[in-house]
Amino acid sequence: MVRLVPWLVCTGAVLAVGLCSAQEADGEVEKPGPLTVELPEYGGVVVDQTLSGLGRAFYVRFSEGWSQLAETESFALAVKERPSPRGGTEVQILSNDSVVLRQFLPRSHAAVINLATTLVERVHGTLKMQMLQAAAGEGGDLARHGY
Repeated sequence: MVRLVPWLVCTGAVLAVGLCSAQEADGEVEKPGPLTVELPEYGGVVVDQTLSGLGRAFYVRFSEGWSQLAETESFALAVKERPSPRGGTEVQILSNDSVVLRQFLPRSHAAVINLATTLVERVHGTLKMQMLQAAAGEGGDLARHGY
């Protein structure tokens, strides 16, 4: 069986080439037009990188709140959970490989849900502020060195 599979693949390739060359000889081959592909938009994506059940609950509530906000299409976020020796579990929200927010998760499921709900607005405001600062330059002062 193992020896038969490569032979079948080679035979199929030879037959396909033979059929294509036979169609070209008959003049039946249509020239393909320009390739148009619709690319999906992936704005407003929140990626899950959590490890525990509380982290997953935080991610689910945060992503639900994020999807309900307006003007989130231009941001892609990652919710990353890291175990911390002093505080239990730390959640980081990343955008463009930079940490937007760090928060330690409480041990209660209800408190995690409330925390996720309140952090949605905070992260959105922080990201909008970063976007405005990037559009304005490195600050309002044109003379950075005092000259």
